[in-house]
Amino acid sequence: MTPERGYSLTFKSADDSNLLLVKYGEFLYEHLIIFAPSVEEFGGAVSVETITEFIDGGGKYFTSNMQINS
Repeated sequence: MTPERGYSLTFKSADDSNLLLVKYGEFLYEHLIIFAPSVEEFGGAVSVETITEFIDGGGKYFTSNMQINS
């Protein structure tokens, strides 16, 4: 995913208190990638319900629960 292909990446911590997927009734993103294997709750206004609405609204979603130990 590169800017040459029309994508821009935004990185956020899963527990960021300012997390949003929706603002003023509109999705802020078209794609959502989550790498947060040990998170029990998301920060901000993101929840399982919000992610479900995102997917049901046509958003693309990828997640991984694999934890990498170094």
